[in-house]
Amino acid sequence: PLNTNASAARLLRLVRLMRVAKIVRKVPQLQMIIMGLVGGMKSIVYIMILLLLVFYLYAIAGFIFFKANDPWHYGNLGRAMVTLFRCSTMEDWTEIMYVNIFGCDVYPYIYVPANTTSLSGTLMDEHWFCTEPSGNGAISTIFHVSFIVLSALVMMSLFVGAVTMAMTESMDAMKEEGEALQRAKRLEKGKRMAEQMKAQQAAEAEAA
Repeated sequence: PLNTNASAARLLRLVRLMRVAKIVRKVPQLQMIIMGLVGGMKSIVYIMILLLLVFYLYAIAGFIFFKANDPWHYGNLGRAMVTLFRCSTMEDWTEIMYVNIFGCDVYPYIYVPANTTSLSGTLMDEHWFCTEPSGNGAISTIFHVSFIVLSALVMMSLFVGAVTMAMTESMDAMKEEGEALQRAKRLEKGKRMAEQMKAQQAAEAEAA
């Protein structure tokens, strides 16, 4: 009985999905948007690969320049990648930039003096310690601002552009399909009218 109920539930979900598909087909605007998203997937994949390459290159640069001053954010390649993802979402990215502009001793943000213990009395992780402060205003500013421009602005524009182009192409295709259907209907109507005229002329000739 349990298997039967599970199968019935799956079938019901499938029926609901089919209803959603029918709704999409009935609304041309919604169909155009979905076709645009699907059509733009190839371009989106290439943009994602390019974005990943940008993240990787900046992560290596961040690790080289900031690992001593800012080990919590750039202590290794993995931390650097996570930090860059955070920056790309605009979450407190200026705080990270300021730590590396002024140094972790002048602008500690999350850092504490070395050998500080936590509230439980245990020694805190070494990534929290500011042991090698070395601010570098020019490099930090250029690094973080250029990354924000590339990741949050340029790449987002590429994503929007790829989807917009795909939607435009799908809209043109739907328009051409509609025009072809209208031409076919007119041609079929013309053929029927010609056949009716021939039949009428033949009937008139027989009557004469």
